[in-house]
Amino acid sequence: MGSFIGLLKKDIKLSRIWLLVWSCGIIFCLGTGHIIASRTKEPLVILGFFAAVAFFLLFLSPVFVYMHLHKEGKSQLWLYNPNGGFRLLSSKLAASLLYQFLIQLALTAYGIWIYHMLSVKNLLVHQADLTSTPILLNIYGLISSLYMSVTVIVFWSVFHSLRNWRGLRWVAMGLLAGVWYFFDEYIISPLVVSQKHFWPVTVYCDFDFQLRDVWSVELKPIHLSVLGFPIAIVITILLLIAASKLLDRKIEV
Repeated sequence: MGSFIGLLKKDIKLSRIWLLVWSCGIIFCLGTGHIIASRTKEPLVILGFFAAVAFFLLFLSPVFVYMHLHKEGKSQLWLYNPNGGFRLLSSKLAASLLYQFLIQLALTAYGIWIYHMLSVKNLLVHQADLTSTPILLNIYGLISSLYMSVTVIVFWSVFHSLRNWRGLRWVAMGLLAGVWYFFDEYIISPLVVSQKHFWPVTVYCDFDFQLRDVWSVELKPIHLSVLGFPIAIVITILLLIAASKLLDRKIEV
């Protein structure tokens, strides 16, 4: 456990500058939204920028994981690291998801402020019960990013495990992408959808903009299954273990 904590601290320290860059980009985008909203007298512009930032935030962890892999791959440090591949990869995942979680919390607080601001300005078609929505959306965002991050790890590990067959690397990656698409589209997605009637929960994240005298927005509900969360987590853990086995072969890039 102590070795994992050491790895985690190293990865957290390494990615601090990336977090700063990402945070500055988010602040710039949200600030742009406020400027446009102020000049056009349309407060709903802020909501649009918020939704866009929330969507792209899902890619923070996958991007950070790839940057970790790229940097460590160039330095070749893990070729001599006594820790197993699972710990090495898990620390990078944990560091990336930690930073994403912190930004999600800040963005959640900002989103709650937007909701109350629109409510005070009477720009909501009707009030919605947002009691569980922020919590569930944060969980959904982290799990989605976890799955995408592990996808990056698997592709990276497979690509560099074929170092002795450089001519076939891209052919193999194309085949892997096809298999991955089939697996995701025809196995994982139908499995999760088929369980939507188990422990269904409601979140309000579907925006319907309406124009009468002024622009207003209606928050419509969508339904998620809580059972889909553990299914996705189990699948990502299995994929991470598979990638770790490749890494344990001491991939040299």
